[in-house]
Amino acid sequence: MANIYESAYPKFKDNISQKELNEVYAPTIKEINYAKQVSRGKTVLCFLILLKTFQRLGYFVSIEKVPVIIIDFISNITKNTTSSNTLSNYNNSGTRLRHTQAIREYLNVKKYDSKARHLIVEVIATAAKTKDEPLDLVNLAIEELIRNYYELPTFNTLEKAAKRIRLSINRSFYKT
Repeated sequence: MANIYESAYPKFKDNISQKELNEVYAPTIKEINYAKQVSRGKTVLCFLILLKTFQRLGYFVSIEKVPVIIIDFISNITKNTTSSNTLSNYNNSGTRLRHTQAIREYLNVKKYDSKARHLIVEVIATAAKTKDEPLDLVNLAIEELIRNYYELPTFNTLEKAAKRIRLSINRSFYKT
């Protein structure tokens, strides 16, 4: 069984340094201006949190899963605050759906879809002929999705694909 903590799957660190906040999570003037174009009022902060965390992780997370230090950092930089109620309501809003699409367009990233699934099936199937560890197969799938500008699916999706395809390849070896 593959372990997310041993894989290349991006995740938030337990301790985020000030240096990392500055280098990874500080929005640029261009990003702030774009946020103001596609959002209004209190959702500008939500948009920027979603944008900066997506840039770091390669997939969208709910605001509740974003470490408070990141939210506070972006809020302080932009001088934009919002209530915890607005942040939690944002996750299930139509505004968030519009923002995820705007972020994909802004970053030129494609949504994980059937073409992305086909891509990882090909990569995993090829690699499974010479590699047996599911974690290696998952890491190759992550690398290929990033190389082709796809949003990452959940770790569980990649893990299941690796196990299923590896099993299929192993069965074909056994039959021959």
